[in-house]
Amino acid sequence: MQPANVLQIKTLNEGWCDKDHIILHACFQLLTDFVEREMLPMDKHLDWNGTEETKKARKEIEELYAWWQEWKKTDRGHKTTSSDEDVADHLKENEMLKRVIDVRMYMWT
Repeated sequence: MQPANVLQIKTLNEGWCDKDHIILHACFQLLTDFVEREMLPMDKHLDWNGTEETKKARKEIEELYAWWQEWKKTDRGHKTTSSDEDVADHLKENEMLKRVIDVRMYMWT
């Protein structure tokens, strides 16, 4: 088992990365780890359909996970310029990060 104080961020290499990018990648690595290692394997033991609240949380987690799987393929999270497109990407990333924060209380098993 990996120590709780170590996070392997698979979408970043070992080189330098600005902290704003690390925040994005770290949060979505945590979400990815939760979905792949805890949520999906535990589906047979947990009732995500128990309440409307947990149904909505599961749907949101799945949408965020799906978005990240596609977003990371584009390599948008590694841009360092300030073009209008990059600003729009940053705003989208911020929106998705806020959504992760809103469901974090459901990320336990």
